[in-house]
Amino acid sequence: MTVTQGVDQVALAALFNEVHQRLNALPGVQPQDLAYAKVILEEIQKEVAQGEQADESILALKFREIAQIGPDILDVITAILASPAAGIAMVVRKIAKKACEEAGLELNL
Repeated sequence: MTVTQGVDQVALAALFNEVHQRLNALPGVQPQDLAYAKVILEEIQKEVAQGEQADESILALKFREIAQIGPDILDVITAILASPAAGIAMVVRKIAKKACEEAGLELNL
């Protein structure tokens, strides 16, 4: 098991894998939106993997980008990453909520 700065990398990879699976099953999402969301999701994963060293401003930017693509995509991502099992729940909730507010959307956590 690899742990970097308090973040279990194996568990984190499993969470992001679950996000990808749920995004693939999301009805009505345009393929280009899904592809773009997955690129951003990979960037979020790299940043989150840094644990306490993660840059919240980068995460905020990425969540805003996701919010602009579609609130349903953001809901899927935040529902999984904001779970206590993620170990990053508080940061994800705070950043995602702010991104939604800036995009004029309501986040359902």
